[in-house]
Amino acid sequence: MKKFLLLFSAVVLSVCSTANAQDYINRSYISFGAGGGMMYADNTGNFNRFRFNVKPAVSAAINAQLTRHLDLRATIGTQWLDSGDFTGENRETWVSWGEQGQAFFFRGNAYFGDITPVINFNPNTEGRIGKVVNYYLGVGVGYTYVERLQRTMRPDYTIRERNAENGSVYIPVRIGMSTNLESKWDVSFELSALNALSSDLDGLNINRTTVPIDVFVQFQMMIVRYISRGYK
Repeated sequence: MKKFLLLFSAVVLSVCSTANAQDYINRSYISFGAGGGMMYADNTGNFNRFRFNVKPAVSAAINAQLTRHLDLRATIGTQWLDSGDFTGENRETWVSWGEQGQAFFFRGNAYFGDITPVINFNPNTEGRIGKVVNYYLGVGVGYTYVERLQRTMRPDYTIRERNAENGSVYIPVRIGMSTNLESKWDVSFELSALNALSSDLDGLNINRTTVPIDVFVQFQMMIVRYISRGYK
């Protein structure tokens, strides 16, 4: 975790160093986002019936324009987690999970950070009127760390609670659209899927879902402040 934070900090500084040119259409920016998120995992919902908890998610990002279409973005954030009671399993199943140290319920937080190259599909062109909305897509790599309180069931049907933590590398996929006010400020709306290379971030690793990994799905509204645009 410490090595990842050091590497992440170094990349952020590198991103910052590329965002110093004064340009009326430069896309280099910082942003702050807030919205909702859910977790696709073994014990977090009945996804066939669209039953799952949606909890707050927040993030901060710094983005540097590299070419007309390509950016490099660093993002950090957190998502609140609550598995709820959607598994539909009976107590005997929970006992069986408990004998393997597997949780039937948890709540906590996921902390994440990633580096993402971003492709801009319709960037502004100097000297021309820009599009009303700009679209983008990003795929990168990151690391998430989960702290949670989880519950397991004993053979006598009593519940044991304990704190647990673990982490995983993940592949972020982000798609979004941004207003194009041609000023120092914009608003963007972004859908993200943080695809962990693990299936036990929820404390349950028995592959009950169709996709055998844990995924954090988020929708956020982001306030964008450009770093080096020439607008007043």
